[in-house]
Order: sequence, then C-alpha cells, then structure tokens
Amino acid sequence: MRKFVLFVLPTLAILPAFTQTVKPVAGKKQQTVSTPKPRAERAPTPKPSSTPKPGSTGRKTGDAAKPRSNTSAKAAKPPAEQAARSTPKPTATPKATATPKPKITEDEAWVNATAIEDPAASVKAIRKFLADFPKSEKRVEAISLLVSIQCGVGDASLRSGDRQGAVRQYMSALTDAGKPMPQEIFTEYLSKLAGRLFFAGEREGAMNFAKALEAQADPSQLLAIATFYLTIENGGEAKRVAERSIAAAQTAAAYHVLGLARRLDFEPERSAEAFAKSLEIDPSYKAAKLGLAEAKRSIGEPEAAIELYRGILTTDAEDVPARTGLVLALFDSGKREEAEAEMNASLAANRGNSVLLAGAAYWYAASGDFEKAIDTARQAVAAQPRYIWGHIALARGLMGKGEPVEAERVLLAARRFGDFPALRYEIASARAAAGFYRDAAEELATVFSIEDGKVWADLGWRVERSADEIEDLVAQERRASIFTPKAADDEATAKTLRSLLEFSTELMADAPDAERIAAAGSRFASAGDSRMAVHRELFAASQMLSRKVAPEAALNLVQKAAAASEKAFDAADPSAAIMADELYSSRTAALANNEFIRIPTIPKATLTAILRGRIEELAGWSLMEMGRPSEASTRLRRAVSVLPAESAWWRSATWRLGMAYEAEGKAEDALKALAASYKSSGPDPARYRTIKDLYQKVKGSLDGLDALIGPEPAPAAKETDTGAAAAKPAEAPTSIAGDSPTANPKQEQTDTIVAAPPVEVRKDKSESSASVSTDSSGDANRGTTPPVAAPVPSAEPKQEKAGPARPRVVQESSAPPQTCSLSTNESVLNLNRSVDLAVVVRADEEIDLAELEATVSDEDIEIRREVIRGILGRALYVVRSRSGVSGRHTVKFSLPCGSTEIVVNVR
Repeated sequence: MRKFVLFVLPTLAILPAFTQTVKPVAGKKQQTVSTPKPRAERAPTPKPSSTPKPGSTGRKTGDAAKPRSNTSAKAAKPPAEQAARSTPKPTATPKATATPKPKITEDEAWVNATAIEDPAASVKAIRKFLADFPKSEKRVEAISLLVSIQCGVGDASLRSGDRQGAVRQYMSALTDAGKPMPQEIFTEYLSKLAGRLFFAGEREGAMNFAKALEAQADPSQLLAIATFYLTIENGGEAKRVAERSIAAAQTAAAYHVLGLARRLDFEPERSAEAFAKSLEIDPSYKAAKLGLAEAKRSIGEPEAAIELYRGILTTDAEDVPARTGLVLALFDSGKREEAEAEMNASLAANRGNSVLLAGAAYWYAASGDFEKAIDTARQAVAAQPRYIWGHIALARGLMGKGEPVEAERVLLAARRFGDFPALRYEIASARAAAGFYRDAAEELATVFSIEDGKVWADLGWRVERSADEIEDLVAQERRASIFTPKAADDEATAKTLRSLLEFSTELMADAPDAERIAAAGSRFASAGDSRMAVHRELFAASQMLSRKVAPEAALNLVQKAAAASEKAFDAADPSAAIMADELYSSRTAALANNEFIRIPTIPKATLTAILRGRIEELAGWSLMEMGRPSEASTRLRRAVSVLPAESAWWRSATWRLGMAYEAEGKAEDALKALAASYKSSGPDPARYRTIKDLYQKVKGSLDGLDALIGPEPAPAAKETDTGAAAAKPAEAPTSIAGDSPTANPKQEQTDTIVAAPPVEVRKDKSESSASVSTDSSGDANRGTTPPVAAPVPSAEPKQEKAGPARPRVVQESSAPPQTCSLSTNESVLNLNRSVDLAVVVRADEEIDLAELEATVSDEDIEIRREVIRGILGRALYVVRSRSGVSGRHTVKFSLPCGSTEIVVNVR
C-alpha cells in the first residue's frame, strides 16, 4: 500500500505541468530536476506564468504517470530552456497569491458606509452597499440617507448661489430614489424640491424637476406635484396632473385640487362643479366645502355660500376662513347689519384679519360708502401691507371721494408687492379720473388689446381670454381672488377706458387712418364722466395733432372744449387735469425712480389762464396743419398773451407762433418769436439749428447769433437728439424721502403759476431764488404706504450749501466712469400690435446718458428716445412693433461703461 502511494503521488504531481489547472502553493519551495523520479520525490510545480503548448493539455491522465512520456515532453522544450532546466539553481519564490479576505458582513458594510463624513464619499459608499446587498432590510433606510445627503448638498449649493449645482444634486437624489419611490422619502424630501428651486429663482430647473418627479411618481403621489403647480399659480399644469390622479382613483382630495386649479384658471363655475364632486365622494371633507362656498360667492350665489359656511362653523366654530367668508357672503346678500355684527365679533378675536377687512372695504366702495371704505381699507393695509386688495379697496374709496391722484399713489405702492392685470386696470382708472389720459393709455396697453371688437388680455399673465368689455375681463380676476361678483368700478369709467384703448390703438397703427382716428377720438371725447369731457376733448385733439392726422377733427374738438371750458373745473382735481400734458415727462421719470410727484393746488385764475392758452394753442396748431397759417398766428398770439409769461405752456405757444409767422413769410417776426422761446427754455440742439438757419436767411450771416440766443450747444449733445434730454432745464421730481432739490433753483418769472411741482433751473440766470406763491402746504400727508409718498415742494425754496449738489442742468460732459450699472423699470415688455410702450433706463450714478445707445435684435422692433428734461442718469424710450407679428425680441441699452437688456414680447 505504501508503494502504491509513493507511485501515485509523483504521477499526480506531474499532471499539473500539462493541464495548468493547479496554482503553486504559497510558501512552498519549488525544486527543478532533470529527470522525474517516480518514487518519493515530488514533481516540480510549474511557474504561474508558464503557458502550455497547444495539445499538451489533451494528454490522457494515465500517460502522465510514465517516465517516457515525461522525458519526451521535456525534450520538446527549446535547447536554451532545456539547458537552463538541467542546471540546478536556487528555486525562485513564486508570487504569493493574497489570502482572500474574509467576506464582510452586511452589518459591517452598513456601519462602514454610514461612518463616512465626506458627502461625496458617503454617497459612493451607500450606493455600493445597495449594489452589494440589494435585498437588504436596510434598503429603504439607505435610499433615504442617500437622498438626504444629496438634498443637503443641493440646499447648500442653493444658498451659495450655485443653482445649477443644486439642480444636479436634486436630480441625482431623484434618480437614486428609484421607482416606485418610498412614500416617506417622497413626502419628506423629493416633493419639496421643485418649490425650493422655483422660489430661489431657478424656475426652469424647478419645472424640469417637477416633470421628472411626475414621471417616477405613483398615482397616490401625483396630488403633491399638482399642489406644487398650485403654489406657483400654474393652473394649467395643476389641472393636468389632478386629472391624471382622478383617472387613477376618483378621490375627494383629487377633485378638491382640481377645483383649486380651475379657480386659478379663472373658471369659477367649473371649479364649483369640482368642489361639489369632492363633497359627493366625502360629505365631511371640510376643505371642499370651503372651496364650494367660495365658488358660490364668486358666481353670485351668496345664500348658498352662507349655508355652506354655517355648516363648517357648526363643527368648528373657530374656523377663521369660514367665519370670514360668512361675513362677506352676508354683505353680498345685502344683510349689512348682520354682516357688520358678525364682522365686529370676528375682529374682536382676530384684529389683524386683513382678508376680512379688505373684502368689507371693497364692498363698502362698491356700495358707495366711500368714507367707510377708506377707513376699513386703511385698517386692512395696516394689518397686512402685502395684501394688494386692501390697497385696491382704499384706492376705490379715494376715487369715489374725488381724490384720484392720491388713489394712484396708493396703487403704485401696492405694485411693489405684486402685479396683475386687474391692478393695472385700477391704476389706469385712477389716472383717467385724474386726467392723465396718456399715462392711462400706456398702462392699459401693457395688458389689453382690441381685435375685431373684442378686448383681449392674459389674465394672471398666464391665461389668454377675451370679452366684449374690459371690465368683464377684470371681473374674472376679481372673482378668482376675493370672490366678489360686484365691482367697485362704475360704468362711466369703464366706458372711458374702453374708448381710450380703442383711440390709442388707432393712433399707434402702422398706417394711421384719419377717418378711423377721428371717429375713435370723438367716441372717447363723448364717453364717460361729463365733468371730464373738456379734458378728454383737448387730449384727443393734441394726440391727433401730434400724429399729424385729422386736424379738422382736432379743431372741432377744441371748439367744443372752448364752448364748455368752465366745466373743466368740475373735475375731481382740476390742477392735475389741466397740467397733465406738461407733467407727463416729469411723472414718467419720477415713477421710474420709485418717486411720486405731488401736485400742488393751483389758484383758479392761473388754471384758467393755462386752460385758455392751451385751447388757443391747439386751435392755432390745428389751423397750421390745415394750411391756414394766417388764422393760426392769430390764435397763437392769443395763446401767448394769456399764458403765464415764460411758463412751459408759453414757450410752446411762442415757438408755434414763430413757425406760423415763418409760414406766412414774416421771417423777422418768426425769428423774434423763436428766439424768445429758445432763450426761455434753454439749450436744445434741434431748435438751435432751426433758429440758426432762419437767422442766416434773415441776416445774411451768423454775426450776432450768439448774442441773441447764446452759443451753440456742446457737440456731445449735437450727436443725437436724445442728448437734449440731459441738456434742458430741470423738472425734477420730489424724492421718496422728501429731499429738497440740491441745486439752487430759479423760479418762474411770475408769482402766479407753478407749471409743475418741480421748479426749473436757468443756466444763464442768477442763482438767487424768488418765492413762488402756491396753495400747497409745506409737508405732505403721509398715507398708509409712506415709501411711495413724497412731500410737496416747499413754497420757499431752500438754499443749499455749496458742495457736491445734484446738477439739474448739464454742464460740459465729464469723463464717463470706467464701469457703471444700468437697469430698466421693466425687464419684460408685452407689446400688443400697433401700441407704443415706454421704458426708462436708469444709471446707478447721476451720469450723462447722451451716449446711451439702444440696439434691437430684430428690425421689426422700432425704438425711439424721448426727452426727459434736465435729469441725469435717466433716459426714456418708446418701443413699438412695426409689423405686429408675434415674436420674442431683445433690446440692449449700452454705454462704454455698462449695458442692460430687456425682452420684448409681441402679441
């Protein structure tokens, strides 16, 4: 038996040399021999790197035991190798094969992965754990940890301003969450991320994340995504996702979300249907019951709403929204005494209920109780300044009381907290009531357009709708916001604004049609409050003449205004209405800088002179456009004779008189009139050239021209007409903080007029100031929103100390700064067809913007610059579309030191 073992062992030892299936044993020495010994000695173990020759592994195991076979195999080796093998040498230690580590257990792997502090390394380790142990009981915990780490890193990126980095981390977390997502991970982390991105300013990333989340979500998780869309007021997407959820399972919650989404899309009747379906599924669902009550209020069914509110309060007497809704529904149903009793009880428990206060104030304004409306609205604004409907209710009360300018100030303050078409309509209403028709038309054009007799608007800036009248569109926003079916607006104002929109649309058409413009102007002049008829007639006439169309129609309107001029003083604010045209540029510049011009009360005698002078000037202008200069000069001489000397109106009429004299062939008289107007108004390159040409014609040379009107304006102002904006006397607005102008102002020559609250500066006069008589007080009454209020300029201008004062008249241009920051009052203009919109460019410093250039991305966009007199760091541009073809364009405003851009959407 021993012999057999000794024989078999060498045989088994030789076999690996041919089969290469056994690796050397670590730690054993190998011995090379020339002849295998069948007994006692072990065959050499082959090197791990040796490669057997083809066919050697095919030998039978039995043959390997014969010495001849072994010798033969060795003989097949190359000679060099055979010599090397025949010479004994120290046996090389083979490469040791690492001893396999003991397999790590799941618990050990989990401890190791969760002990890593570095977020990136930890994420990598947890992912490996999940790959190694896919069926681990800790799988959900591992995914939760993986998602939470990446969400934490994303949050940190978001706080540091790296929004794209945050999107990447959130998307990676969503991928790791897998499908289906564990509910606790979805609820605690992933459902919140889209909103986090959106409100951090990363809107595109938020929408992309929401879409990706929806793709991985279960039907039960869809409502959370729909709620995100509700939060960002995207009713269309919220409806779509809610309907997907309903298709999977008809639940009360899903129909409730659908009702809210339809409300966001201004569908009150359909939202009521969805809330009713929700209650049908679950009659105890309080949220649906509240939604249905609000919908019933908005569609004019207050009694049904009262029943629903009382049902909620039966089970929960402390429910504030239900209590608020009940009070307002009682007001809507005409039960004022009961409503006020309930309101007092509710306010005793919750004094800061701004929704209740604002809703009640709006109802008071709509019912004509303006004093009560103002008092209640001021409480609402004090309780919550950010609730815009409190401001709107206050403004409506002020308009009803005959204070439209103050109403405008209140509404502009509200726009700091939000902006939507109904608010812009309210601003336009206040401006129209004050007589600021050009301002009102521009405000309307940002929202509304008229096509084929229909008024169009994007409600909530999202949902395109049309209606027969503007107020029908505004009502849809009001009903969706405060659920009030009754408007505080009046029919006369609504008609005025509709006709104003039509008139301005016709005026701004690419190819103005004189007949259509004349008809639209006539409709506008006759629409609305009769107390403002004179002001509408003069505005319509001036706009026609500015566009050089329908002078006959303009003259007809002027004659009507002249016949009823005394009624002009029946306006709510005669000073604002009569001076509106001259105040336009100053108001535009002030509002672009978040400032507001207070208009002092002007004596009636002064206003009468201005009104008479304007009527005569417009009549003369009409006659000039009709080719009747002799008659025109007669009317213009009357205008010059009655207007306050050297006032803005006097300068305008005097200039037109000079042009009429020239048309008559009275060159000497023309030169005198033009020079008088120019000297009063200050440097103007375009007008200087007009006088220069006429002087050359009359005198035969330019000798004495400088003595007559001064030197030619600086070349920097000559390069473009827009440079004149910075070279004219100041008409600076009062600042928000109430700072007095820092230049030493030179007042108007007469003590009976203030052309506008800002006083003017004369470059060629003494710096001493004469007092100006006004009826204004020195200090403004501060309202509920002081950041927009500005004090009326003092009647006695304040002399400032010499020093770094804000210049009101541009001297020689200084070197521009190396860098500057430019911004605009609007980052996006929504431009309706054939309508002009204004944009103001602002510099962060008071620098000359004469070199400011505006470039457009497409030839379809036309942009022109208009004068803002004497204010540094501001430039006013008017933008319009040449073709009216829908599209998205950009306008770039640039100086050597900086630039800014706006987007222009043509609809």
